[in-house]
Amino acid sequence: MKQTICKTFPAADAYILPVTCPAARTVSIGKELDYAIDLALEQCFKANLGEIKAITVPVAGNLIQIVLLGLGELPIIPRKLYLNMARALRVCKEGGAKEVAVALDNLPALCEDAALFETACRLPALVNYANIGRKTNPNIKAYEEVYFVTEHAGLQPYMQAGMDCAQGTVLARMLCNQPASVQTPHSLGEDAAKLGAKCGFTTEVLDQAEIEALGMESFLAVARGAKNTPPVLIVMRYLQGGDAPIIGYVGKGIVYDSGGYSLKSNANMKNMFDDMGGAAAVIGAMSAIANQKLPVNVVGVIAACENKLSYDSYAPGDIIGSMAGKSIEVTNTDAEGRLTLADAITYAIRKERCDILVDIATLTGAAKAAVGKYSSAVITNDDVLYAALRQAAYCSSEKVWRLDADEEMRVCLNSSVADIKNASGATTDGGGCILAGLFLQEFTEKKPWLHIDMAGVNFRTEPPAFSASGATGYGAALLFYLARELQKYLKDAGRCDKK
Repeated sequence: MKQTICKTFPAADAYILPVTCPAARTVSIGKELDYAIDLALEQCFKANLGEIKAITVPVAGNLIQIVLLGLGELPIIPRKLYLNMARALRVCKEGGAKEVAVALDNLPALCEDAALFETACRLPALVNYANIGRKTNPNIKAYEEVYFVTEHAGLQPYMQAGMDCAQGTVLARMLCNQPASVQTPHSLGEDAAKLGAKCGFTTEVLDQAEIEALGMESFLAVARGAKNTPPVLIVMRYLQGGDAPIIGYVGKGIVYDSGGYSLKSNANMKNMFDDMGGAAAVIGAMSAIANQKLPVNVVGVIAACENKLSYDSYAPGDIIGSMAGKSIEVTNTDAEGRLTLADAITYAIRKERCDILVDIATLTGAAKAAVGKYSSAVITNDDVLYAALRQAAYCSSEKVWRLDADEEMRVCLNSSVADIKNASGATTDGGGCILAGLFLQEFTEKKPWLHIDMAGVNFRTEPPAFSASGATGYGAALLFYLARELQKYLKDAGRCDKK
């Protein structure tokens, strides 16, 4: 699919006209089309937020589709545009349009605000993506070219940023939608290496012997039950920021999660190949960051394995070690992601010298219960980092909701036989999302840290307009924009010098 910026309206199968209240047309697409638009604006279309009206007009023997997109009252924020322009693009796609033109100058703010323009440029690839699995004869509708029609100049770099960011999201979806019979820890490492060679970051994949040599006992305990698919540690390095701090992106890479001895039900197990959504987000973000050649230092770390049940699986009651030297009492083998992340965080600090840590994971069902299905839950020890994340969320249209790292809850993780236990009693203590974050905080060595629990937003069986059924690719755009924002925020906070 191609995306093009042009000053005049090309011949297309469909045209999208964004409109705010009060509804008005300020650009001319063509005599016949203008007449149909004006008639709709006068008689029925009010441009309320989310209002969409599709009109079919015969022009020179062809049926042309016009989609009026209501965006409500000014001002417009990226999330508002993201949700609703995606719906307009999907109407064009489902109508069979191959070429779509978007009349941006009908609403000048869409070109005058870089965040809005990049949002518009991200959407075509996101809406066009189809999760076809292994269908032999898929019936796919897709457009081939999208034109952004505007007389504004100098927008090409912003369009490229939007396209690179969208491609990172699509990559995350593709990786996360692979079933466990296809996507193994080893194949995930191979995928990361191929993308690194293509986009411009280096990749190192450590095997089980190297992981054992590092003392990553917590990670290895989780991996023990999957004898035929040994674990790997995937390390991606993009170091183009000079002496700036190194940002560590740590993604949960459980390519399949049965729950282990704390076995999930069959209904809850079916889609658990998606438990590496955090890893997919990190790989997608690394690809976008490298393609954009951002002047930053980012290291991505993924402890990739399966959590399966076998004679050698770790079990509730086990006491295991960790790379950090802390002992952990296992109370729930389905609280495995935090065990792999703990060692990955320690590796990022001690071996990659990361100054800032961001972990992202499909970690707890409690996150969805706490903040709903449209936001990730965030826990942090640093207000400046959270301010940067909020700005990244604004630009990416991927919502975040901060929860308090309530230290009073820490007692729930106390153990009489180890330094900490990996889970508490959900029915008695509650706060499962907060407790998972508090567990991880124990391994951050007081570094500035963000924990993003994306369990509620990672996968959709009834997808929104901007996604297909399956993985949403959440987090790839958020991490891309976070890397872009962090340099400014770190400078403002006086943290640009490495410690």
